[in-house]
Amino acid sequence: MRTFKPHPENSAAPRALVVGGGVAGLSAAWHLSRGGAAVTLIEAASELGGRAATRLEDGFSFNLGPHALYRQGEWKRLLDDAGVAYEGGRPPVGGGFGIYQSSLVSMPTSPWNIATSRFFGLRDKAQLFRFFARLPGLSADAFAGKTLAQLLDGEMSSPRARSFAEGFFRVSTYANAPEKLCAAAAIRQAKRGLAGVLYVAGGWGSLTGGLAAQLRRQGVRLETGAKAARLAVAQDEVRGVELADGRKLEADLVVLAVRPQILLRLLPEDRAARLRLDFEAATPSAAACLDLALEKLPRPEVLFALGFDQPTYYSVHSASTRLGPPGKVLLHAARYLAPGEQLRRAEAEAGLEAMMDLLQPGWRSLELHRQLLPQMVVQDSLPLAGARRPGIAAAGIEGLRLAGDWVESAALLADAAAESAGRAAKELLAEAGLGQDALRRTA
Repeated sequence: MRTFKPHPENSAAPRALVVGGGVAGLSAAWHLSRGGAAVTLIEAASELGGRAATRLEDGFSFNLGPHALYRQGEWKRLLDDAGVAYEGGRPPVGGGFGIYQSSLVSMPTSPWNIATSRFFGLRDKAQLFRFFARLPGLSADAFAGKTLAQLLDGEMSSPRARSFAEGFFRVSTYANAPEKLCAAAAIRQAKRGLAGVLYVAGGWGSLTGGLAAQLRRQGVRLETGAKAARLAVAQDEVRGVELADGRKLEADLVVLAVRPQILLRLLPEDRAARLRLDFEAATPSAAACLDLALEKLPRPEVLFALGFDQPTYYSVHSASTRLGPPGKVLLHAARYLAPGEQLRRAEAEAGLEAMMDLLQPGWRSLELHRQLLPQMVVQDSLPLAGARRPGIAAAGIEGLRLAGDWVESAALLADAAAESAGRAAKELLAEAGLGQDALRRTA
């Protein structure tokens, strides 16, 4: 077992350093601190949160695009375990529409809606009933080597039924890659979606901010504006991290909870070479997002819309929770981008505005604020059929683990970040020889 240099304030605690202040980094810090390590977290940006940050403008809480907290996801479990207080509301069941060939159709939200739909024919209805009745009991592992497209090929021969099913999986996974996305991962995520989501009052910044406050109470040191330059390694063991300002932070245990391109810059070149090919073959998930604050809705009954033949999404999150001043509206319009798809800013904006014209004619005169994200990365690496993403110990350095939504995980999105962070922390705590009681506290 490795010997650790005593921490100046706690000789019994190994020194742990987390690089990255997003969901993965904050989650890793929570698990390490709870397990008995003396933890420092550094973040290069001026604020914590990463892609889970929230921007405030005139009382409106702008997330970076649409965010939903999965009620049975790893991220929510960690927040609840950490005692983070938050408010949230479930999306309304009614007020939903599908968009098909630039026209609005009723969105089926129940078996009765499907049975009475004028949009679907008898064959459509039969295929949808059969598939969605089977989905809750479907074994994800049985489809580990197949793509989502291959799964649907065996279930949906009707074009309209297929278009609805693809839209359902897009909104569950936040991805538009059916020809690449692992069907097992899509099934697991769809089940999480069916269990329900919450739109969080005050935006996701209230979640990351609340967790940061809990970490400070536990004695975790949180430092923003601290850019890591390189990992310090000696004899295949981690020694800490050197910062861009010349400082060196010594540590016995390190979690790198950063994006892949940053990770490659931090690692020694021989270790980065092990991962570079994996990242070159990775398929990120991205979306073009237009977030709008409005005085009111011209059509208040239109609260949700999902593209059937186009990869689009629209939702009025403020109808479910507090995201702005009373009576005002905050909504999200988005287009899920296909792998490699690049939209110019003007092209993305025009397309999303056209969708708003269809859904809420007259909205332009009611606009108060907007946020355009023409190429927002939703997840750095999707799970692909027949491929594996890097594991938490992929760098092969003792005392170092990796965490993020790009790390191999059974989950997606923020849940993948939180889940990989938990595993990374537990392995490091075990490596440090902490007792099983401490490890159980991180379970």
